[in-house]
Amino acid sequence: MLAYIIFTTVFLGLSSGAIIQPRVSSNSSSAIQRFSFTAAILYGPTGYYRQVCGGAVLTATAVLSAASCLDTQGRPNPVSQYRVRAGSAQPNAGGSVVSIYLINLHPNYNYKTLQSDIAVLRTDTLTYSAAVQPVAVAGANYYVSDNDDVLVIGWGQNQSVSAELRNTLRYVQQKVVNPSYCKALLGYEGLTVTDGMLCTSRAGGEFCDGDYGGPVVHAATGVLVGVAAYSYRCGERRYPSVSTRVAAYTNWIVDAAK
Repeated sequence: MLAYIIFTTVFLGLSSGAIIQPRVSSNSSSAIQRFSFTAAILYGPTGYYRQVCGGAVLTATAVLSAASCLDTQGRPNPVSQYRVRAGSAQPNAGGSVVSIYLINLHPNYNYKTLQSDIAVLRTDTLTYSAAVQPVAVAGANYYVSDNDDVLVIGWGQNQSVSAELRNTLRYVQQKVVNPSYCKALLGYEGLTVTDGMLCTSRAGGEFCDGDYGGPVVHAATGVLVGVAAYSYRCGERRYPSVSTRVAAYTNWIVDAAK
């Protein structure tokens, strides 16, 4: 109950216009205390668990991620194959690891188009600390404008950094792309961009494999506005990156996290 109260209070605060100070302002490796809501999704079908995706702590017993990190053709994989690590800047060491007892994919999730690519994981209880805190979630009426800065946080591979840095939590700053432009550009490639998606420019950096499911926060407020979904032709920065737009799913997220 305490976790639900904390989450609801944060949500109501956003609806009333509460502002959270920005955490960082430039690209770099980042200590977990700067992004204490960031979690690593671990996958281990053979019992050896390694980080495959990112997530965001919603409550002490709920973590938000991408449905595509947790499914096989639209159906949840067994919960026994996954764990969540929180409170560490390293994806495969430190912090605390908890089990998952429910994978809740959004009912409209389409694994082919990545529409509604969002999921809530119900977990054993995380202990809050300076390194583990819930994220502030965008309310249904929360908007980011074209050219607004967002921060994408994760451990995914990046060709511009060494393998050693890939094992340290990092973030990249991107700008919100006009949705009509994004739909036209990616639509030309046969991809569907819906109103439930948020497009961002890769000019200043990108997210790739291992980053999907990770938090995308509004740089001006620290509010969670997206869940990293995919980067078409990762490495080609002329294409926008695509995230699931959190504000389109706020009510579902709140219900699923109870």
